[in-house]
Amino acid sequence: MTRRNAFRTAFALAGAAALGFAAWSAAPPPAQADDAATADAGFHQHLAGNVSRLGDDGQLHAVDASELADVEYLAIYYSAHWCGPCRAFTPDLVTFYNDFKADHPNFELVFISSDRDEDAMSGYVAGDAMPWLVLDYDLRKTSPLKQYAGRGIPCLVLLDQAGTVLSDSYVDGSYVGPRTVMAYIQDNVQPPAPATATTDAP
Repeated sequence: MTRRNAFRTAFALAGAAALGFAAWSAAPPPAQADDAATADAGFHQHLAGNVSRLGDDGQLHAVDASELADVEYLAIYYSAHWCGPCRAFTPDLVTFYNDFKADHPNFELVFISSDRDEDAMSGYVAGDAMPWLVLDYDLRKTSPLKQYAGRGIPCLVLLDQAGTVLSDSYVDGSYVGPRTVMAYIQDNVQPPAPATATTDAP
């Protein structure tokens, strides 16, 4: 581990201990990258037709699958308005996403709610001006994307196209927090290579 990464890990662990997390019902341990865990056909099929995004009118609107075609990395954010640590972290994630997404069209984030009802979820999304995708509330417990959730929230997980976990808020069962994943995204997710122009042969 490099000195820089060691510092990041120590900082994240300290932050997680200070911030705490909210426990929820037990879930299977999230898969790790070295387990080669994959979703059956990647994450795209679990997003298409099942997600929305906050509009300028403050309402959620369905997202067309064509908008997701170029996404190579997906972060999943498990959170809820009733969770104090979530509400403390979400504004920082909003700022990060708005800055990062502009130069990384191959990156996307989806929010999976643990709110007690759909109105609470919608109010949380609108109140924090969440700019990312929102999984339909009625799929929050049945979507295959739920398999990556840890035992508590806030939880952030990063997947590649195949569904392999690249970074997780839990490491070997210990909570290191979502800031660890946010730092990994910042350091490791690269924007797509610019298209090269081609010319016809003379």
